[in-house]
Amino acid sequence: MWKSDLQDERIKVTYLFHSGVSLEFAGCIVIIVYYQPADFAEILHPEVERLLRKQKKIYVLVSHAHSDHFDPIILAWSKLPCDITYIFSEDIRRQLPFQMSVQHFMKKGDTYQDDCLFVRAYGSTDQGVSFYLEVGAWKLFHAGDLNNWHWNEESTEEEIEQSESDFLRELADIEENCPELDLVCFPIDRRLGKDYMRGAEQFLSRIRVHYFIPIHFTSGGFSSIAAFRPIAACYGATFWEIKKECDNIIINKTGT
Repeated sequence: MWKSDLQDERIKVTYLFHSGVSLEFAGCIVIIVYYQPADFAEILHPEVERLLRKQKKIYVLVSHAHSDHFDPIILAWSKLPCDITYIFSEDIRRQLPFQMSVQHFMKKGDTYQDDCLFVRAYGSTDQGVSFYLEVGAWKLFHAGDLNNWHWNEESTEEEIEQSESDFLRELADIEENCPELDLVCFPIDRRLGKDYMRGAEQFLSRIRVHYFIPIHFTSGGFSSIAAFRPIAACYGATFWEIKKECDNIIINKTGT
């Protein structure tokens, strides 16, 4: 069983853009699905520069090859004087330049570990993978594009049932191995219509979560995520209502 000697009592979480977040621990930084559209470069670039200047081990995780999750700009970071480890979903491999050597590609069920970080890839209901991470005593989950993509205002009954079944199957796999999580990043996508929070609530109904961070809400704007706060509270989860790009929060480990 993987074990780390790191004993971080708190982490700094920064919401970057769309589904992107950074997690700053005492001994390392984890950047997950960084995406920098041209219109937001002026906001995002200084934050990335700050992270890359830190004298810490940096892990860059990408869940799948969709352009709003995999931004090739992250490949240029490998030329900087940083200690960077890239961990990508397997479907990204064919999109990389021939000369680019990414250390680790993952498909569902694969694991990565070193003296700072443990990662297990879980499934998705779209493309690529979702990520379970351990850093010290912290247990975290980033859904990528895992969600109940039911589209129930425009799909057939059969399509809705299939989406439900696909999501619950992946959720059962996570629940079996991760009954409790310190922090979860999960989509709250207003495009799904009136039941746009269904997948997130199903996740919280199955797995005990201490901190819930919404992602993938760009189309609905920041105002679209607030409605999930009382739902999260019903399941005992603290909800972070993000206000802007590069917003951040300090989260204390439960019990510290």
